[in-house]
Amino acid sequence: MTWIFQLHNRNHLETKVIPLFQRRKKIFLMQVILLLHLLMLPLYWQKTYRPLVLKLVGVLPPKC
Repeated sequence: MTWIFQLHNRNHLETKVIPLFQRRKKIFLMQVILLLHLLMLPLYWQKTYRPLVLKLVGVLPPKC
C-alpha cells in the first residue's frame, strides 16, 4: 500500500501517478461488471417469470 507522503517526490519535479490509474482501472472494471449484470437482467427475467406468466394464463399445464 502506498501512502500519500510516499507519492510525492522530494525534489518536487515529479509525482508518481500509478495509484490514480489503479483507481481509474478499478472504477472502470466496476462499471463494466455493472453493465454486464444489467445486460443479463432481461435473460434472467425471461427465464424466471415467463413460465409463471404462461402458467397463469393457462398455456402451460401445472406440474403434478
